[in-house]
Amino acid sequence: MNKPTGDQIKWSFISGGGEMGEFTRSYNWSQSVIGDPLQWPQSLKLTLSMILSSRFPMFLWWGEDLVQYYNDAFRPILGNKEKHPKALGQNAIDCWPESWDTINPLIQKVRLRGEATWSEDQLIPIYRNGKIEDVYWTFSYSPIFSQEMKVEGVLAVCTDTTSKVKAKQAIEESEQRFRLLAESADILIATSDENGKADYFNKAWIEFTGRTMQELIELGWKDLLHPEDFDRFTSSYEKAYTNKEILEIELRLLNKYKEYRWLLANIPPRFDLKGEFKGYVSTCLDITDRKIAVKELMESEQKLISIVENAPFPIGVYVGKNMQITLANKSIMDVWGKGYGVIGKTYFETLPELKNQDVYQKLSDVYETGVPFQANNQKLYLKVDDKLKEHYFNYSFTPLYDAKGKVYGILNTAADVTDINFANRKVQESEKHLKNTILTAPVAICILTGKDFSVELANERMFEIWGIKSDNVLNKPIFTVLPEAKDQGLEELLEKVLTSGQTVYR
Repeated sequence: MNKPTGDQIKWSFISGGGEMGEFTRSYNWSQSVIGDPLQWPQSLKLTLSMILSSRFPMFLWWGEDLVQYYNDAFRPILGNKEKHPKALGQNAIDCWPESWDTINPLIQKVRLRGEATWSEDQLIPIYRNGKIEDVYWTFSYSPIFSQEMKVEGVLAVCTDTTSKVKAKQAIEESEQRFRLLAESADILIATSDENGKADYFNKAWIEFTGRTMQELIELGWKDLLHPEDFDRFTSSYEKAYTNKEILEIELRLLNKYKEYRWLLANIPPRFDLKGEFKGYVSTCLDITDRKIAVKELMESEQKLISIVENAPFPIGVYVGKNMQITLANKSIMDVWGKGYGVIGKTYFETLPELKNQDVYQKLSDVYETGVPFQANNQKLYLKVDDKLKEHYFNYSFTPLYDAKGKVYGILNTAADVTDINFANRKVQESEKHLKNTILTAPVAICILTGKDFSVELANERMFEIWGIKSDNVLNKPIFTVLPEAKDQGLEELLEKVLTSGQTVYR
């Protein structure tokens, strides 16, 4: 039987340990303040054995000089090559200068008091991969005691929670943007949690009901529903909540002037990034005026004709399954571009170009189900002067009922928003043109954005001046890729332009 070698005896307390086990065994500890492993205290050997065999990131500081040990699970946290492998056996203060002011008080608390610490999602910057990175950690520092109950070392157990924290920050920023938009909106916007309990109402809700946010959340709002709408809404909401599906419903709500107003409620479910249900977002549009107008149209044919013909926006009325055009005002006939002889014809023969644009199906669905349909910024191609032209509409199909409650026709209202959409397109084209102008300009031009002045765009002449390829510059801070430009007064000039909005010439 072979006798164990000196190294086997020396390292008998470590079996395996992966890459860091090999590094630990090959390190010349005899030349360090820790000394020969044969002389190491049992507490160090036991702790180090545990660390190297663990798959959870662990780090150990030992002795007065806080000499470092770490395992394979901690190894990736150190980055590519700045800290590893020299961090092994290194003094803590030499290894972590960028975060020393943060971690040293915690280490000393453990050493002096013998008490463990716990920190969750704490920002501790680390220099790795060639730069200082903002990294968030959840970690604990625990004392390692000698037989005499003296603190000999500090064990760090940690995990990098940067992804989780940034995802949470992104969600919070999204929520803040949502709240800002909601507060500036004229429509009623509210949200509820995964249990269906309302947790937010915007300013429009407060203005409409005369109740404070706290009252709306704690006391509710359903008591403001019209008695005839209460059961209908409650049952529809419960069904939608059970199936986690969208709810669209018309209802009447009492406002602060003690008047019932008709609201069109659109209540889609919301889900997080993992697809888990998180509640509802509701938007309510006051459609009282539209409801009154429709009612008046149905009550009096003459009044209907008068309103339709004089309305400043397109209106048409189509009767029967074949959608015979019985009313069409000048506005809608101008949009169609088919002349003024369309009364009496069917919608289908008047606008055959809409057959494959899903409009026919929407009309049939409203006629068959009695469920209104509304579309915004819908792109449609209409044939005008034998040429298909692109248009954009906000339009709705509303069912018309006879005295027996049966749908007999469709009321079509619309708003032509083609000019708005084309204007937006021109803005986008203008931005594209600006980019192309910069890229092809005969002089060096670049665009810097953000507080760190990241290079968003630069043309080839600018890259030639910098002497750097575009891949090494774009979306990176200018003073990171061009460190030689620092401390020449450029930072102050750029900061002045960014904060004041004034142009600076040099």
